[in-house]
Parts: sequence; C-alpha cells; structure tokens
Amino acid sequence: MEKRFRDYIRHLEKLDLDVASEDEISRQRKYLRLRLDQIHQEMVRLLITMMAFLISSSIFVAAGLAVSSLPCYCAGGAMFLIFVLLFIRYRSKADIVSRLVGFLDKMTIIGS
Repeated sequence: MEKRFRDYIRHLEKLDLDVASEDEISRQRKYLRLRLDQIHQEMVRLLITMMAFLISSSIFVAAGLAVSSLPCYCAGGAMFLIFVLLFIRYRSKADIVSRLVGFLDKMTIIGS
C-alpha cells in the first residue's frame, strides 16, 4: 500500500498544474481525496490496534508487578515492542498524509 502512495506522490510531483486543464485538476483532486480517505481509514485501524497493544502491555506489566512473574514481564515487553512497530508505521502514514494534503492545497489554490 505504501509503495502505491509513494508512486502516486511521484506522479503528483511530475504533474504540471500550470498547464493542466481545469477538468484534469478536478479529476486529480477527486482521486486525491479518495486516496486521503483510504489512508485515513487505515490510520484509524492502526490507531485502534496500537491502543489495544498498549493497554495489553500495561495489563501484563501490572500483572507481573502483582505476582512477580517473569512471563508476564516478557509478554508485556513483547506487546510494547509490537506497539512501537505499529507506531513507526503510523508515523510513516502521517508523513504521507501531510504530503498529500500539501498537493491537495496546491490543486485547490490553482483550481479556484
């Protein structure tokens, strides 16, 4: 999915908005909004998953503190590691969104 977005960003960088027709800019804007909706939905799914792993990590660490159990600490650490990996993916998607929103702003300014 991220490869497709990188390819699309390259396409938008090559697109010359000064010589593009109003119809072409309108189509590109609609397609860009569709892509932004798609990536926002994926980010929400990632956010929900991240919070689930963070809560699970906290529960395992709290259980480890309560019963002094090494497996609970290990499970809590593993859950936290998964949370960190998901957070890295979330940040990369947030960077993609910020670049796409910049292109959308350019198209809106030129199209109006």
